[in-house]
Amino acid sequence: MFEHVRHQQGFLEKLWFIYGQRLHRWMISKHAHFYLKPNDIISHRPALFGFHEPHIEKLIKASARNYGDFLIDLGANIGLISALTGQSFKRVDCVEPNGLVANILKTNLALNLSDTNYHIHQIGLGHKQEVLRLKIPVDNFGGAFVEQNNPQFDQNKKSALLDQRDKKSGFYEADIKIEPAGDWLEKIFAAYHKNQFYNGVIKIDVEGYEEIIFSQIIEKLPEDFSVIIIMENWFDHFPVSKFISDTHDIEWFYFKKTRRFFHSIPFKLLGLSSSYEQTIEQLMDTTPHPHDVVCLLNPKKG
Repeated sequence: MFEHVRHQQGFLEKLWFIYGQRLHRWMISKHAHFYLKPNDIISHRPALFGFHEPHIEKLIKASARNYGDFLIDLGANIGLISALTGQSFKRVDCVEPNGLVANILKTNLALNLSDTNYHIHQIGLGHKQEVLRLKIPVDNFGGAFVEQNNPQFDQNKKSALLDQRDKKSGFYEADIKIEPAGDWLEKIFAAYHKNQFYNGVIKIDVEGYEEIIFSQIIEKLPEDFSVIIIMENWFDHFPVSKFISDTHDIEWFYFKKTRRFFHSIPFKLLGLSSSYEQTIEQLMDTTPHPHDVVCLLNPKKG
């Protein structure tokens, strides 16, 4: 029955089998306490260096000194941001509709936030209660997106963006549950208020739905709450003047990338990308291509 079951390794295969594993163990960061998909593009930095988006993580940790009651991670994916920064907060709430990564999110938070009050909400936030189709790039689980009602895919950009993503990988697809953003935010803010949590950080990474959710945060944020909001922007500009609050003063910033010219020369000679410095600068309607946007909302005085 088993006479055809046989396995053996050639000399070079055996050599690589041994030394490849040793090299891999040597390269992995001692701070990489995560479950990761090895061939996913978001996995390399956490595995090798123990961080995901260092500029965002530094900002969240620094913000926790004065805004450390709660962290809301909207579009948490496998939980890298929350796992790396959540220890600085009294409570962490992760929102992630993708069932393929929800259990990994649960595991990564358990590995890193055992002493933190954290909660996982397997839903998406949008306009209304509905079920939508989530498209998950095979090589980038963190880039999963909903095409329907997504401002990122307007008539001018839709076909080009989808063609570009199709060529890169292809997709898994799954139905996800969407809850009205305003209703969910109202409930979570009420829970915070009950526990006397008034100051927090909200990270929004929802592949085009950022402005939709942000408008609901402004509408539902209690007047005695202060929050720092960090979100992605997918458009040429961010409409700062579009958002007005009767209860909060709003200040806008963004991460500005400045090329380090002389520092970049050896990298360019090697065919690599340039070296950049990232600083937080004031954001205006005319600021070109701001990718990571930061908003500070504090109660109006008087």
